[in-house]
Amino acid sequence: MSTSLDLDQRQAPGPAAASSVEAGPNPGAKGALLPVRRARRAPAGALTELNLERPSVTLSRLQSGVGALAVALVGVGAERAALGCAYEIAASPHARTLVVDATTDPVPKPDALLWGSFKQHQRIIVDLRQIERFRRALIFVTTGLGNGAAASCALLFAVRGVDLVECRMDLPAGEGTLVVASVYNVFGELVIRSEAWTLEASLRTAAEAHGFSLPYSGG
Repeated sequence: MSTSLDLDQRQAPGPAAASSVEAGPNPGAKGALLPVRRARRAPAGALTELNLERPSVTLSRLQSGVGALAVALVGVGAERAALGCAYEIAASPHARTLVVDATTDPVPKPDALLWGSFKQHQRIIVDLRQIERFRRALIFVTTGLGNGAAASCALLFAVRGVDLVECRMDLPAGEGTLVVASVYNVFGELVIRSEAWTLEASLRTAAEAHGFSLPYSGG
């Protein structure tokens, strides 16, 4: 299991973190300063792979705020897994969930922040024009939908049609929830982190293990 990532925007960086944060201009507030994080970046024109040694990468504010972020499940065996996520929106008391399958409506609702697509590949799409509404998301795949053979797949994170980040994974043969990656909005920059751990449990259990509060339906 990967360790948790402390990205609480409400807390100012302490002495240990001060060297990794610089002050930069904030175009949304006159005279205010927006922290600039010194972090591993995803260069344009190159695919950044996340692994155990280097599990996270930060997109620039330009990459994080223009167009759309598309997260696609690709590879042999992807058809027997379902792509989904739990995500939080600013000013909403509860997290929301999305599972992409053949019944997913390819046309997003007006002003939708996040939606799914089943065209060619299973995809989760985030409207980056509304980046200020996005807080964080947990990306997962549900396995065991087809035959029992193990398979290797990958998540590809693309902005404006250009693949930037890759998370490779081995799909287990049995049923379960594979937590693949997390995405956080940190001062207007998206931080993508590889998680890669499996639970023989439901989506709710996986989401709540990462601190997501999901509403309960029924009694």
